[in-house]
Formats: sequence, C-alpha cells, structure tokens
Amino acid sequence: MGIPYKLVRVNDNITHNTKPRYLAIPKPRTNIDTEILKEEINVMSSFTPADVQGVIDNLAHLITKYLANGHTVTLDGIGTFGVTARMAKELDNTDYVPPGTIKVKSVSFRPAAGMKNKLRDVLFEKVVDKKKI
Repeated sequence: MGIPYKLVRVNDNITHNTKPRYLAIPKPRTNIDTEILKEEINVMSSFTPADVQGVIDNLAHLITKYLANGHTVTLDGIGTFGVTARMAKELDNTDYVPPGTIKVKSVSFRPAAGMKNKLRDVLFEKVVDKKKI
C-alpha cells in the first residue's frame, strides 16, 4: 500500500509557459489519531493506553515549555521542533522593540534524517476520480 495522490495542474503566471505542469498532492486515506497509536503501542509493548497517554501529555507539555523558553526540541528518530516568528507591529526604531511586537507565528518541524530515509522509497498510488468513470 502506497501513499494516494492526486495530480493538480499548475498555471505558470510568471513565464507564461504554455506546457502544462502538474503537482502531486498527497491525499491521506485517514487520520491516525492518538487512540489508534495508543492501542498499537499497547500491543507492541508493556505500556497500557493510559501509560502512553501520560507520556504524550507530558511530552506535549515539555515541548511547549522548552519552545516558549527559546529552545528547539529534538526527538531522536522523529525530528526537531522549533518556532517561527512574525512581527505583530511595525517598528520605527530597531533599538527598542516593545513587548508584544514579536509573536510566535507557528511551530516548525524538521523530520529526522532516519525518518526521511525510511520514507525515501515509498510508493505512490494515483487516486482515481470516481466522477470521471
């Protein structure tokens, strides 16, 4: 079983190239949520679903704590979390930056090299549009 994808045509509005270009957009089958992961980890180990939930809750708390204090957080085999910033207000003077001028824009994630390598040779399956059949 591979990753389902759909091809989407991209218009070239910059060079006006008439040759069509396409992007492959992954179309997830479903979302694997915490409940499913807890049950699978329970079967694979001696951890109960409650144990797994406790670890996930504490991990989420600690990642948030360290990100809020200016750190990045790396989970071996998974990847690194960080924050990105945005300016909430324009600055007239860079010598003084009032509180609240810079806000967290998002949490970034960079997958670990091992995870990327394991996914490198994954197969993709084209999604068949049932409307066109």
